[in-house]
Amino acid sequence: MADDAQQALPKMVDSGKLAEAFRLKGVKPNCPSCDKVGWDLRTGGGITGVTLSFGDTEGNTYMYGHSAICLVCKNCGFMKLHALEFYGDCLIEVPDGQPD
Repeated sequence: MADDAQQALPKMVDSGKLAEAFRLKGVKPNCPSCDKVGWDLRTGGGITGVTLSFGDTEGNTYMYGHSAICLVCKNCGFMKLHALEFYGDCLIEVPDGQPD
């Protein structure tokens, strides 16, 4: 049986690290819909990002898939996604399971 101290801690996106990673990768800050700058990082109460489900040609839907970071324009509500696999270094562990 695994010791409680050895279990993986919940993780969330560190917005400062993410902003720096976007800058280094050349991600444009302007919204492609309204051209304003200002994004809200949706973390769902500390839960990192979203998972995109997918379906097959037979109409089946699978509730797992690509993990993504979801940002919402503070002006018009446009949503953009970035693949979490490109930004794993921006994740931080949350010892008590809840963000500050």
